[in-house]
Amino acid sequence: MNTTNNKYAELTTALEQAKKAAQLYVNTEDGGTCNFDNPVIDYRAMHMSKAKAEEAIRAAGLRCFGWKSYGGMRLVVCGIGYGQGNRNTRMAEAAEKSLKAAGIETGMYYHNLAGAQFPRWY
Repeated sequence: MNTTNNKYAELTTALEQAKKAAQLYVNTEDGGTCNFDNPVIDYRAMHMSKAKAEEAIRAAGLRCFGWKSYGGMRLVVCGIGYGQGNRNTRMAEAAEKSLKAAGIETGMYYHNLAGAQFPRWY
């Protein structure tokens, strides 16, 4: 297996684990404001092409879209959280924490119904 395939498999596995981590919050309250909060990955930090990262995300049963943040282009990973408020945020943050633990360069995309975007990248 070459390095590209290893990175692909590593990202796919990390995303599958992130989905499991998020599921711990599926039965929590969902009050608060509607949001579109999701974890974000920096595929460039993994030395992956955008196309290969998108393929790994799809292989994990998720969706994504490109987002240009302060540090450059990122991929916002969608399909991890359920609900529309606090539960979705908790699930997205649990997934981000799981991705970080797996060594994936990640952050959060906070986006509320009013359209305000609040990136957190560290």
